[in-house]
Amino acid sequence: MGKPTPPQPDLLPCEIPEVLPVLGIKSTVVFPHAVGSVQLALPENLAVLEAHPGEDEPVAASALVDPEKPLVAENFTRISVAARVLQRLRMTDGTVRIVLQGLQRVRLEEFLSSDPYFRARVSCPPEEAPGGEEEARLVGRALETVSRLSSLDGRYPEEIVKVLKLNLEDPARFADLVPTLIPFPYDDRRRLVETLEVSARLALIVELLEREVERARVGKEIEGKTTGAISKAQRDAYLREEIRVIRRELGEEDPLEAEAAELEAKIEAANLPEEAREEALRGTRRLRTVGTGSPEATIIRHHLEWLLALPWNEASEEAIDVEKVRKVLERNHHGLARVKERILEILSVAKLTGGSRGMRLCFVGPPGTGKTSLGRSIAEALGRRYVRISVGGVHDESEIRGHRRTYVGAMPGKILQAMRRAGSRNPVLVIDEIDKMNPGPQGDPSAALLEVLDPEQNAFFTDHFLGVPFDLSRVLFVATANAEHEIPEPLLDRMEVLPLSAYTDREKVEIGRRYLLPKILEEHGLAPKDLRVPDATIRAIVRSWAREAGIRHLRQGLERIARHVAVEVAGGKRGPRIVGERALQRYLGPPRFVEEEALRGAEVGVATGLAWTPDGGALLLIEALRMPGSGRTVVTGSLGDVMRESVEAASSFVRSRAASLGIATDALPSTDIHVHFPAGAIPKDGPSAGIAIASALASLLSERPVRPGLAMTGEITLRGKVLPVGGLKEKVLAARRAGIQEVVLPASNRADLSEVPLEVRSKMRFHLVGRVDEVLRLALSRPTLLRPSPPDGGAARSTMRRVARPPVPRRRVQR
Repeated sequence: MGKPTPPQPDLLPCEIPEVLPVLGIKSTVVFPHAVGSVQLALPENLAVLEAHPGEDEPVAASALVDPEKPLVAENFTRISVAARVLQRLRMTDGTVRIVLQGLQRVRLEEFLSSDPYFRARVSCPPEEAPGGEEEARLVGRALETVSRLSSLDGRYPEEIVKVLKLNLEDPARFADLVPTLIPFPYDDRRRLVETLEVSARLALIVELLEREVERARVGKEIEGKTTGAISKAQRDAYLREEIRVIRRELGEEDPLEAEAAELEAKIEAANLPEEAREEALRGTRRLRTVGTGSPEATIIRHHLEWLLALPWNEASEEAIDVEKVRKVLERNHHGLARVKERILEILSVAKLTGGSRGMRLCFVGPPGTGKTSLGRSIAEALGRRYVRISVGGVHDESEIRGHRRTYVGAMPGKILQAMRRAGSRNPVLVIDEIDKMNPGPQGDPSAALLEVLDPEQNAFFTDHFLGVPFDLSRVLFVATANAEHEIPEPLLDRMEVLPLSAYTDREKVEIGRRYLLPKILEEHGLAPKDLRVPDATIRAIVRSWAREAGIRHLRQGLERIARHVAVEVAGGKRGPRIVGERALQRYLGPPRFVEEEALRGAEVGVATGLAWTPDGGALLLIEALRMPGSGRTVVTGSLGDVMRESVEAASSFVRSRAASLGIATDALPSTDIHVHFPAGAIPKDGPSAGIAIASALASLLSERPVRPGLAMTGEITLRGKVLPVGGLKEKVLAARRAGIQEVVLPASNRADLSEVPLEVRSKMRFHLVGRVDEVLRLALSRPTLLRPSPPDGGAARSTMRRVARPPVPRRRVQR
């Protein structure tokens, strides 16, 4: 057999476009992962900025082979760096100063155009993976050389060594960081960019550093002989003043002085708060004292640009029109009556008390129920700017509070970035996925959010990067979450929680017809006459393809149908298309949900429970099996400790009732029982499956099947009491979607039934129980029972179709 071919690296990662505009830079060299300032004057470069005005748009930053020659394709360095334009500032002389953040090396494969600016097809050359003894040796030698250089030349402070020590684990990043801290000559920096092999790049860096050390050593000897008692600070100030005098005599303007003066004029015109103004002016004074190419100058410019860009005084006009809010919410959202009512109450109080200062709302509910879009509607109704950030997966406090300016590439946190995008000091700021933050080695981001959401503190919120307080007290914060119990308690206490429940089938049909379908037709370029989807078809989609709590799967199904029709219309086929139920499989494929196992018939040892999950309610099948053994109880199905204890409690209770249930007690010591919860890949926990577990065990040991079409939820005690549970509405809706006819609930949850929509209550039968004995009489026999009247006195029927639970795994959390 021949030697296997090693896998080829991906030459074009998805985040780098295949074609990039090219900037020809002759004043500096951009490196990956570094942030640097570049002043552009060439017409071709300025044309790139005009054609791509957006921030964060990638460009290829290419050093020139000969900076003195014209900007032609042959003069570009073929190995360049893809970079994002973070900031741009137009200077008085017509040039533009931009801040670039290097991303990764790219190869300029082919130039596609040069007028009005250069565009090239690029690829991403592979770099070797970090590691290797040779690379580690070269990194150590380079660090030792930088340390010697710092001790010889005062221009290189000890902080440079500290910054480099933070990057020892990644030789490639280390190799790209050194030239951003040590100002090597232009040609040497260009050679470093062109060197792809990490070990060769490190060897070149060591060579250049040794040369700098020798230069510094000779310079120090000369300085000691010639300057005498003049200190280095005095000498630098003297030479700097001489340079200024010489430039004035020649009629030249000091570029650093001009930049500092321009920034000072902007600071005075910006009307900043006093503390921010003093910090900004301190930065301009510092800018005058550092060298043009100094890394500190870049940091100072970046800091000043952020100070000037934030909306310190700009604000949208405060106007709370309750009737307008009501109309916007009704127009944009179907259902959610209780949530809309709560929003109107909160805004009405804010209007009467003189504004919405310190408002912090938290929408909690399953995915796809409209939490984020509610925030957008509130912004629209109040006439405020809308801005959104996502904190899902954030595990670093600096993502919220910003990085300190001592770090390379430091930036403000997500909060101030959002405020800058909003351009207003009183926007509606949506914080998505607030329940999915996790503490990490760099701190707990939820702790940083405490200051943001606390009305007593957020008027003086201080970002580490900015270094001065910024007033967030006029921001209307809207957080979203799927699971309330996943939000840290101190954070939850600072917000007004508004729960959103799952949509019923009827609500989904209404939303699909009134909101989703017209929007999807517009997005796909279709006219209403091109596609009609009757309510019966939407209802079939809901029951067989979109049974989740929200409407995302329904939207996806309608979009697939619209794409099929768009292909036909684009191909010239005209005429109205009415999609019936029978045609759905042609558009959507086989149904995702089949008949529920819980409805297939009575079976000994099988019971159906109800579960609550962050995605809504779900059925929970419980199976029990007996076999010869030694009296053990085996439990499987990816269960948590609480659910395992529920199995033990249910088993003890059923054994204690053996005589009344007709169970032969003499065989129990030699019988093993196996209790299994299907969908074993899904973690399950919580106490609310207690009565369902007891029913399955009683059915198994008494050899009487549990009645089909019966689901139950409730926690049990050893004394046989049934305790209340949470998530009742979501559980009942899940049973309704699955075709369950009867549900057993704790009597203590009677009041919670009022939250279940009338259309659901009227088609189901509820048994409210206080003891497990009642549950077993209901589950193991068919007595004639009077069901409790629904809270609103409505009639009850049981006419449900049988549908199935989704094959997509979801975390089940019993409450």
